[in-house]
Amino acid sequence: MSGPMPVPPPQPSFGQRVARFIGHLLRLVLWTLFLVAVLAGLAMLIGWGIPYVDRTIVQPLQDARARLAHLEDAHATLAQQVAANEAQMADLADRLDALQAQQQELADQLQALAAQTDTLTGQSSAYQARLADLEDRIAALQDSLADLEARQAALEALGADLTALQRQWTLQRALLHVSQARLALVQEDWRLAQEEMDRAAAALGDLATRLGDPIALEALDEAQTRLRLARGKALTAPDIAARDLDVVWTLLNQAFPPPGPLPTTAAPEATTPEPILSPTPTFTPTPTPTSP
Repeated sequence: MSGPMPVPPPQPSFGQRVARFIGHLLRLVLWTLFLVAVLAGLAMLIGWGIPYVDRTIVQPLQDARARLAHLEDAHATLAQQVAANEAQMADLADRLDALQAQQQELADQLQALAAQTDTLTGQSSAYQARLADLEDRIAALQDSLADLEARQAALEALGADLTALQRQWTLQRALLHVSQARLALVQEDWRLAQEEMDRAAAALGDLATRLGDPIALEALDEAQTRLRLARGKALTAPDIAARDLDVVWTLLNQAFPPPGPLPTTAAPEATTPEPILSPTPTFTPTPTPTSP
């Protein structure tokens, strides 16, 4: 069996429906105006707030970051400059120490040179005295040679004992070359000393062709041997060469005494001469190379 039929709700009237429609329309308009106002406020906030935030917050932050980066670069550059200046100061200190060491070394060298100068001054005085003695000896020999040449001319004109005078003249010429070689050794002219020794040897060879006395020939052989030894030692040991020349002088004067009427020349002392060169550290003669 079916129940009672439900009663349908009452239908609103036309006026109620119109009023309800107007209410909904007003709410829609109000919400639309509210949304428009909100959007307008957001647009105004965005349009005014973003430049303000950029001007008051973002831009100062960017400027601060740029200044901080610039300060960091300047600090790094300054640190590099400080390190470079410290390195330069260390290098300058090392150079100053090296210069001070060089200055001290130069001062020591100057003192050594002053001492050597004093030594060389004393040696120079001795050399000057020896040189004067040798020059006097050569002058005497040259005078004797001139006298012998004059006697030779007179003997040739008169036809006297030409052979004996020629031997004496050759001997004096050999003695002259020996003395000039001795003087060249004192003056440290090694080339001239060797040339004078060669001339003396040639004169002795010429004299040997004019002699027949075996004793005199033996003395000539000994003198020529001494000349060869002196020539070989002129560059390496000039003091020994000088002693050999003195021995040659003595041998010739003993083997060939001058004749009675002729003037005699004083033979050099047979004592051992002082060394020609002193072995000082800075006074080392440079020998002139000669052709053999």
